[in-house]
Amino acid sequence: MTIKKNLKYFAILSLFSNVSAAEILPYMAINAGIGGIDIPEADIKDINYNQKSGIFSWSINTGLLTKSSLLDNFEYGIDLSYSSYATHKTKIEDTNFNYDGRNISVQGIAKYSFNNNWGIIGKFGAAYTEQELTVGNMKFHESEILPKIGISVSYNINSNIYISGGFDHIFGSDIAKVTDNINKYNYEKSDYTNVGSVNNLYIGIGYIF
Repeated sequence: MTIKKNLKYFAILSLFSNVSAAEILPYMAINAGIGGIDIPEADIKDINYNQKSGIFSWSINTGLLTKSSLLDNFEYGIDLSYSSYATHKTKIEDTNFNYDGRNISVQGIAKYSFNNNWGIIGKFGAAYTEQELTVGNMKFHESEILPKIGISVSYNINSNIYISGGFDHIFGSDIAKVTDNINKYNYEKSDYTNVGSVNNLYIGIGYIF
């Protein structure tokens, strides 16, 4: 009985020793890229219209990564980010039909380092996603909490500074096409104001404290 108790205490002590030995690494990064709300191409005929989307997006993220001697080459933690993307614009005659959006996300993060410089990062979590549709003088604001995933590759310039490039996706709803006949597909107003999916391709630079 005494031997079993001693083994139990030794196992608990070893576990706490490994946890206490874990290194917590705070970081912060700024990113720029191309991306935005997934808007279908307009279906308009015999009317003067123009449809375009800005390509610039930006984000800032911060978080914590944890290293442990139990997990060689692995780090894991939590990531918080704020992202904003360019306006998607459709102009029909003299009426503007524009989408804007932004999101705040919380994601779990896991990193595998191939060596001292290169690593691959995966993220999964949820994003509070805001979307605003402006039609002429009317504005429709919607928001939802949606699943968000991301993957990126990082390169450590030194022990503190790194660069990364990656892709993020938010799983939203389908948004109706802008048409010359709003009843063509039997769409409701809510189909136009659905919070759509978001795609973002970016590069960034970060600092590990």
